[in-house]
Order: sequence, then C-alpha cells, then structure tokens
Amino acid sequence: MTPLRWPVRVWILAELLFGLFGASAVLLDPASTATNFAWPIRSAAAAAVLGAFYAAVALMLLPALFARTWEQVRAVVAAAGVLTSVMLLATCLHWGVFAHGSAAFGLWFVSYLVPPPSLLVLYVWQQSAVRPPPHFSRPSLPTWLSRALMVNGAMLAMVWIFIFFLPMVLAPLPEVVVRVYAGWFLGLALLLWLTGRAGTWTELRLPSLWLITLPGLLLVQLSRFPDQVAWTDPGLLLTALDLTALAVACGVLWLRYHGTTRRLAVVGTAGVGIFLVVIAVLPLLRPDLDVRARWVGEYARGSYGGLMTFAYLALGTGAMALALAFRRNPPSRRGGTLLALASLGAYVSAVFPQDDTATGHRTVPGTIREIALIPTFVLLLAALGLLTRTQGRPALVLYVAVLTLGALSLAAPADWKGIAGRAFDAAWTVWMLFAQVPGRAADQAGEEEPAWTPSSPWSSTTRVR
Repeated sequence: MTPLRWPVRVWILAELLFGLFGASAVLLDPASTATNFAWPIRSAAAAAVLGAFYAAVALMLLPALFARTWEQVRAVVAAAGVLTSVMLLATCLHWGVFAHGSAAFGLWFVSYLVPPPSLLVLYVWQQSAVRPPPHFSRPSLPTWLSRALMVNGAMLAMVWIFIFFLPMVLAPLPEVVVRVYAGWFLGLALLLWLTGRAGTWTELRLPSLWLITLPGLLLVQLSRFPDQVAWTDPGLLLTALDLTALAVACGVLWLRYHGTTRRLAVVGTAGVGIFLVVIAVLPLLRPDLDVRARWVGEYARGSYGGLMTFAYLALGTGAMALALAFRRNPPSRRGGTLLALASLGAYVSAVFPQDDTATGHRTVPGTIREIALIPTFVLLLAALGLLTRTQGRPALVLYVAVLTLGALSLAAPADWKGIAGRAFDAAWTVWMLFAQVPGRAADQAGEEEPAWTPSSPWSSTTRVR
C-alpha cells in the first residue's frame, strides 16, 4: 500500500471546505440563490439538488481526511478532476449568468479554476510512488459487481456527455444547471468505472459513503418542493432507481466485508448518522418551531412527526449496536454496558413524545419522557467518560465538549434552550461517529488484513494484486 502524501491531504481538506460552503448555501436555503450562491437559480428544487450533491461529497471527504493510503482516495481524486473540469467549462460557457463581483462567485470560480491542473499534478506525482504489493491478497469485489460498476459508469458517462452538449433535452431546466448536473454525474461515472476496474473494497470503501448518502439526501431535498418536481418523469425515476441500487449494494458490502464487531460498528454509525442528519434537516421542514427555544423532541408532534420518531428509533438501534461492539473488548466493556442502558432512552423518546413547551401543557407521555431522560443523561455521560479512556486524544477533546455543552444546555435561559440542546446532541453524536470501536481501527486506517478469509459467497474469489 502507498502512503498518502500530505499535499493530497491538504487538497482533501480544501475540497471539504468548498463542499461545506456549497452545502450551506443550496442545502439549507436553496430558495435564496440570488444572494447566497454563485448565480441565481429560478427553481428552488433545482438548487436543492446541488445541495444534496455537495452534502454527500462532504460526508465522503470528512473521513477521507483520515485515510492513510493513496489507494483509498485514488478514485476520488481522479473523479474530482473530471468534476471540476466540467464545472469550469460550464462556467465559461455560461459566463453571463453568474453574479460577477460577489464573494460567492469568487469562491465558486477559484474552487473550479485551481483544481483541474493541480489535481493532475498531484495524481501523477502520487501515482508515481505506487508499487505492486508482493503476493498480497486484498479483499476483492465479486467479479459480476466489478463489471456492473464499470458498465454503470460507462453508461452514465455516455448519457451525460450527450446531455452536456445538448442540454435542451432537459428543458425547462436552465442550460447552466443541466451542465452543472452533468459535471456531478460525469464525476460519479468515472468513480464507478475506476472502483469497478480496481475491483477491491479498499478503493470502493470511501466512494461508497457518497453512494449510500446521495439518494436519501436527494429525496429529502426534492420533497421540500414537491410542486416543482415531475415525479413521474422516466429519466428521474430511472436515475432514482440506479442510485438506490448502488446505495443498497454498497450497504450490503459494508456488512459483508467486516467481522461481527465491524458490522455492529457500521450499523451503529449509520443509526447515529441518521439521527444527526434528521435533526439538521427538520428545522428546514418545520420553520414554525424556533430552533433557539424549542427542543428537538418537539418535532415528534405535528407535521413530519414520523420522521422524528424514525430518527429516535435509528439512534436507539445505532447506540445499542455500538454498545455491543464496545462490549466485545474487555477494556471498554463497562462503558459499553452503560451505553446500552443509555440507548434505551432513545426508544423512550420515540414512544413518548415531548410536551409542547410553547403552551406549557403537560401530558402523561411527556412527563414519562422527562423522568426517563434524567438517568439517560447521566448514563450517557458516564458511558462516554469510561469509553474515552480507551480512545485517543480527539475523543478526549470531544468528550470535554460534550461535558461543556451538556452543562450549558442545563443552564441556558429558556429562550436559548433549543440551540443549547442541539449543540449538546451534535457533540455526543459526533463522538460516537468518530469513536474507534475495537476491531474497526485497522479498517479505518486502510490497513489490509492478511488473514482475509472468504466467509461469504460474495468473497469466494480473492484476487492477488
């Protein structure tokens, strides 16, 4: 395996920041592109789609910062080169529609002008250090899946190259929007083709995060503007089916290519991640609830209440899975036990919705919830404290943030209880997302496992590379 050189890591950080900027504009407020984006997009739904792409790529680049080998990020770098090149070409072709002189356009232009040549240099420089591993078996993808990824990538490339040169086929969408979409899909096409050609889980693992999160983010974004979406359009349905199939396949691979502890860790990360995404999205769907003063649990009542209930169920399942994974390692067994007990509080929150704090009306379910969450709060802090002792310095920093924000959520004035509670929820869920679960550290570091055995039909063929 080839160590990842620091200039590539710096580039990943820069692209992550650009992705977060794009997501903050067209993910959170896609209806205000006239003031917060590089150019005004008339359709909020069209802008919201871009927000989903930016958010999904940011979720992929965040763990990519911690990659240790070039093979883990090689396909991502190559796909980024194609994506940024197409974006730069689209910008030049539609120069007149952009908001020249604005800070948003300046950031947009720089983020697509600099990467194409710099990525080419970085790719050639890093690739020159690659040496074939001597008789080393790596976890390989099934042959049929590798071929399916390559075929899917080739077909996507042909379709979107055609659309890029004839954007009027997707009218009434503006041509600049269509060509920007083409940039994203052509980047995805190359990503699929390269990971299929490599045929190893090592190279697909990070891109799979993008593939898994993208369909859900697109659905959430489009559902915010249902009157602007042609839900029965054949092209939209075919794209949705393709992306969903890719997400399901990657989800299955995450479970297939890891042992019991790692499977639990994957389920745990997914459950906690779903909760974090939902509490970030719900303020957009329920603007009637003031995020500064209203608790997260109040979303369980009224519109989209089912989504909040689902988030609590996902959180409970995810926390329980992580607790079971921790319990498999003796040094973290006590912390895992306390975390398992704390996870029951999420199920209580799903069953017993929180009372409306605006009216002050008290109900029996709301009272039960409040009583049950007191020991949950204590158990959670104790569990994270014990588990932090088995983690590294980043976990200790996060735990200090959890304690600080937990104290602030209790002491905050009524008008700021909501925002303080959200900050506390974000702190401890992020701790869980980045916890080094025993048995998962080597996988996260990108280290190969010499003792790989074909434990399932999916891995019955092992390639020597």
